[in-house]
Amino acid sequence: MRVSTVCRSSRFLIAQPSVARLRGMDLVKPPGAAEAIDWAEALSVLSLDEVTEDGARATLGWAIKNREDLQTVETRIPELLG
Repeated sequence: MRVSTVCRSSRFLIAQPSVARLRGMDLVKPPGAAEAIDWAEALSVLSLDEVTEDGARATLGWAIKNREDLQTVETRIPELLG
């Protein structure tokens, strides 16, 4: 396994609890597996080792594909980060 694959895999694990919380929110289009992978990729691109409030704001568009959902989630980031 290449190093970049390992980094993306670890970031997927980091993003997974937040993705699970997103799926529990009343969203028009909750994130699926593809969006979770996309979010992990965004975290990897930004070299983030954890999902922080700033990191979530910068990368949520990778996980949330509906504009209204994005606006809703942005107001609930602290809840998202648990």
